[in-house]
Amino acid sequence: MAMQTLTEQGHLYTPAAYSENLVSDEPMWMIQQDLGKRVHAPYGDQKWMENVAEALVEIHGSNMNRGEEMPWLPHADANYWKKIVTQISVDHFERAVCEDGNFAREFEKYLPKLRAAGNAFACDMTALYKEKQWLTLTHGDLQNIEGEHVYNIEGKPYIIDFGFVRYAPFYIDLVDYFSFENVALYYKALTARGFSLNWKDFEERFRTAFRYPCFIYMFPGIMKWRNGSEEQLLRLLHRIFDY
Repeated sequence: MAMQTLTEQGHLYTPAAYSENLVSDEPMWMIQQDLGKRVHAPYGDQKWMENVAEALVEIHGSNMNRGEEMPWLPHADANYWKKIVTQISVDHFERAVCEDGNFAREFEKYLPKLRAAGNAFACDMTALYKEKQWLTLTHGDLQNIEGEHVYNIEGKPYIIDFGFVRYAPFYIDLVDYFSFENVALYYKALTARGFSLNWKDFEERFRTAFRYPCFIYMFPGIMKWRNGSEEQLLRLLHRIFDY
């Protein structure tokens, strides 16, 4: 539904997609554009980051505050954020503490603070959800520049894999790909499109959403720890507690 909606809106930053039946509960065939081979995104390239910002603003701006027109799109409401900080993240962490002595020796000390941080984050994101004018169709799983969700096709960004799509504050699509130093590129593109938003308000809400990747990628971080690499998990924990 998300992919075909974006296609029908004429977006040039997502693969074209079409299905003959979008209402059946049965699995249905879908045609999707083959983007071919991609190359890695250019690190530190200002123009590339500007292009990604414009691509996201195109997607977000076309669907901002239009939830009633997309009844099929699940909302990132209070229950959703509670799930993010429990079933998606902290519950996995607690289970690892209980089941793995080595994990417990290294990470059990973080558990109470992690649960508290998760609850606070869920409350903050629920508050952002109540700002209806800034809710839109979000990717929801937009990994950083090393990830695989923003394809570089001859210098043009294509955003793929909308399997985590939600009607949510647009900030969640920014906080892993953009830093505090370059997120102004998105703000510039957003205001150029005609949306009026004070920079200080934008920056404050970006900071509110900043821990989002820490919770949705915690389970993969635990899996990597079990496979001998603790770098990602430690990075996520430091981002939660040191920010």
